[in-house]
Parts: sequence; structure tokens; C-alpha cells
Amino acid sequence: MATTAYLGRTKKDVTAQMDDLRNLKDGWRDGDGLAPSHKGLDWLEAKLSNEYPDHLPLPRIYPTFEGSVQLEWSIGPNDASLEVNLSDRSGYWHNLNLQTGKDEERLMDLDNSGAWDWLNAKLQRLVESEE
Repeated sequence: MATTAYLGRTKKDVTAQMDDLRNLKDGWRDGDGLAPSHKGLDWLEAKLSNEYPDHLPLPRIYPTFEGSVQLEWSIGPNDASLEVNLSDRSGYWHNLNLQTGKDEERLMDLDNSGAWDWLNAKLQRLVESEE
């Protein structure tokens, strides 16, 4: 099962990833790359804690060069990501099914609980399609 990499991971892993991001400084990648804001990371960590259910696979979290963060999931043939703009609290969802080539995109207001409901339902469907 493709979600094996997520087994045994807990929300503590998300906290550890966020702490790693908080330690970044501007120029973190060979002199380039803005560090994500601590205030933005605090907001995102709280959203993940409050809006993201425990039963779904946890994302890997990476910095972007623009000072945002990207959440990534590999679930079966699906390569899914959510780029989170910490300044305006928006998200850009992208999912590519590597078997079918089906591509999906969506812009979201991550301050809105409805966006998290949509994301959680979408991830749940991806997980269920693997069972």
C-alpha cells in the first residue's frame, strides 16, 4: 500500500517539521529562498491541528523559495500537493494521477473551514481508492 510511509507518523511529526521550518533563515538554499514567517507557520500548525483529522495520512511539509510551504502526499498513483501561501492564507491544490494522467487543480481560502472539509474529503477518497 502506498500509504505505508505514513504509518506510525503522528501530529508530533508535523510539529517537528514546523520546528525545522522555523529554523530557516532567508537565503536558506544556496543564498536564495525566503524563510517562512513564524506567524504564518503558527497559523498553519494550528489549522492542521484543528482542521485535519487524525485518520488521514500526514503530509510531508517543505519550504518554497517564495516563503510559503508545500504539503505533499503520495497516495497510490496520486501525487498530491497543497501550496500554502502563509501571507494571504490561501492554498493551491494540485493532484496528478500518475496512472491516468488526470490532473486536478483548485484554489482555496484556507481560513475557511469549508476548504479544509473539501481537502479532507478529497484525501479520504484517495485513501479509499487504495483500499
